[in-house]
Amino acid sequence: LIYKKKHIDSAHRASTDLRLALPEAWAQLALAEAQTATLNKACNATHIEWSLVAALCSDQVQRYGNNVKGHVEALVKAAPDAANVKEWAGKRVSHNFLKAHVEFKRLYFTALARYCSGVTLLERAISETDENLNSKALAELGTALAIHKDAQSQAANFVTTAKPITFIHDPAQPLQDSLDLLKRAYNRANQLDTSIFHRGPCPELQPFPQPKSLITATPFPDPGISNLWTPEVWNAFDPQKVPEDGVFRIASASRDCCAIS
Repeated sequence: LIYKKKHIDSAHRASTDLRLALPEAWAQLALAEAQTATLNKACNATHIEWSLVAALCSDQVQRYGNNVKGHVEALVKAAPDAANVKEWAGKRVSHNFLKAHVEFKRLYFTALARYCSGVTLLERAISETDENLNSKALAELGTALAIHKDAQSQAANFVTTAKPITFIHDPAQPLQDSLDLLKRAYNRANQLDTSIFHRGPCPELQPFPQPKSLITATPFPDPGISNLWTPEVWNAFDPQKVPEDGVFRIASASRDCCAIS
């Protein structure tokens, strides 16, 4: 009887993914990764529109800093809700892995947005021989450098937390390449300042670029109600209707749960 009860409870218990709202976290993460694909396309264009790249990066900062981060934090919001030690362990591992990934990407795209702003100002400073523009470019690129170094640190943390869970491509080399690119732009602005303008970096940064998105989520249509489903089955699609103990009860034997043809 004990075995039978354990087997029934296990078969009708809400899945760990449903209890932890992992699908929502992964869905938001998938949208952010899709935006990265459009960003790569913009960066590989024959003529790079820095303002467009900056706007796409700004959108990524919002996605990782707000949407995805909020879902990740929700994974550990109510630790006592975990059904057992194993579920809480899975909760914690998922949280650490996703949190490190989200923070790494948020910092990286923040640095990239500042880089785009700085390069735009630097190009204008060179073409117009404008000391004010170069001073602003120096501030933007210097800030981008500092944030990029923080992103590299978080990337290392991401790799450490990801290794026990899955195989990933270490982002260390691509990050080093982007750092080298950023340093070249900063060194050019600094060279102009020390040899010609002598203004130093502007004390105030430029307004952060307005976000722009080239992707939209496609809503998943709700499955139609089937006369073969019990209310318990239908409620299983709604995390808000999961029973407090996480167990979906077996339909009463005294009533019909399925249509008989």
